[in-house]
Amino acid sequence: MFDRWNKTRHGTWLIAVLFCAFAFTGSAFSETFFVDNVRGDDNDDGGIFDPWATIQHAIDDPDVGAGDTIYVRATGEPYAPFTVDKEWIEIVGWEAQGGSRGLDDGSGVPDDYDEILDDILFESLDEQPIIADPLPDRENAIGITVEADHVAIRNFDITDVAWGCKTDAVLGASLFNIYVYDVGDKVLGGGAGEDGRGILLYRTTESYVHNCVVYNSAGYGISAHEGYFNSIQNCGVYCDDNSNGSISATHYYFVLQNEIDSRIDNCSAERYEGPEGIPQHGGHGFCVFLKRYKSTDVCEDNTVELCKAESMKDTILMRGNATNNTFREVEGKHVLPYFGAGWVSLETGPHGNLFERVRLIDALWAVRFRLDLSWESAPVASAKDNRFVNCIFQCKNGLHLDPVYNPGDVEDNKFLACTIVGDESPEGRLFLAKRGSSNNRIESCIVTGFKQYADVTTGGYTPDAFDFLFHKCCLFNPGSNFPAASSLGFGNIEGFDPMFFGSDFEILSGSECIGKGVYYPDYNLDVDYDPRGNPPDIGAQEHVANP
Repeated sequence: MFDRWNKTRHGTWLIAVLFCAFAFTGSAFSETFFVDNVRGDDNDDGGIFDPWATIQHAIDDPDVGAGDTIYVRATGEPYAPFTVDKEWIEIVGWEAQGGSRGLDDGSGVPDDYDEILDDILFESLDEQPIIADPLPDRENAIGITVEADHVAIRNFDITDVAWGCKTDAVLGASLFNIYVYDVGDKVLGGGAGEDGRGILLYRTTESYVHNCVVYNSAGYGISAHEGYFNSIQNCGVYCDDNSNGSISATHYYFVLQNEIDSRIDNCSAERYEGPEGIPQHGGHGFCVFLKRYKSTDVCEDNTVELCKAESMKDTILMRGNATNNTFREVEGKHVLPYFGAGWVSLETGPHGNLFERVRLIDALWAVRFRLDLSWESAPVASAKDNRFVNCIFQCKNGLHLDPVYNPGDVEDNKFLACTIVGDESPEGRLFLAKRGSSNNRIESCIVTGFKQYADVTTGGYTPDAFDFLFHKCCLFNPGSNFPAASSLGFGNIEGFDPMFFGSDFEILSGSECIGKGVYYPDYNLDVDYDPRGNPPDIGAQEHVANP
């Protein structure tokens, strides 16, 4: 390994580190300490010329306290896992020549799997310090544990542990520019599991995970559990199929579980198919769960925005009585044949949630309402009062009402100003109704491309009620078993091609959908934020000048 501490580079490194110390702490007089596992010695004083050898020793040293910064040199040799139990300290990975992955401004966040693969496997990993268990222990070890308030961790790679980074019952943690890869002990051949985690905020408040990447994390990618006001931003979670030497997949990519007022913004999830075939488990992209450990547990007022998922079983997955959460501008694209899903899935009682400007491309279904009593008993067992507004669903089938173990109603859900486009395949159905439904409304939507209207007997269960009312919709479907528009509701138009152009289902100037929709004061901009007329057009797109 090339020694960047030789005399010709020593002065340059010193200047760069001192400059960075001022930038991070805001003061030239803050205490700074240094760690180097090649050159250092824990019997030294931790100064820039006499660094310590281990990160844990630096944290535990009595001279290190609130307001101080520990700089850890990247040497290419792994550091042992460590625990931070002192408040208001910052631990910063540093590359001797002043380099870094440059993700602190968000500009370096990988756009897709190919880019993260290049970064993790084919570029030098000694630009950031590596944290790895020496065994390695992918069943029990945690790379970085934060147990004190207002701790900042920047610029580390973590691998060969069970969990990459965990904050535990703290306030104001900041995790920036952390790469976690190949953690957990579940091989793909064993199916999916929950025994590996990338980054976890546990019972944590007002904390940040920004510009981080998790690659092959077995159970969970990046998640926040039982906390408040947390932010996951500019992050990516990826998994592959073992063709590149990794030994774990990913089950849940991004998760907010029992969280309140937390956010996931501008994040990307991708499941990759390589030469060895697709991963064992379909994977779940952006997940919001309520799992009741006690009757007072809630999961509410969270937001997932400006995110994208590729080749997931679920682009969005909700479970339990998660309520009043918002998914806005989330895109799902399905390019793999395995599971063939990519849908929005509402399982076992999510209610009062808003899905706005969600786009699904090549999904098996648009939305699945699933009652799975194996998950968690809930006071509201039905999917109820959820709103889908200005969404575009390009899918093989439309709405899937699935009881799994027991039938239960789908109630009071609304699809408003959406565009739902089937692929005109012979088996494509607008509805698969294996559970009851009541008082649901599809309004001011374009529904087209489905050759079958509904299958209400699949699985041997016929629901006692099937209730979806269409109002002021454009219904243009080639199937012969579609009821007359008048029997489905009122104010609908039938038999007129909506006249799409472009890949985003805009409508041409001669479309019958123009000016025949329902105006919603709270949703007066279309899927592309163009102003709605009054009355507006039917569908997610308001008519604009055609090419």
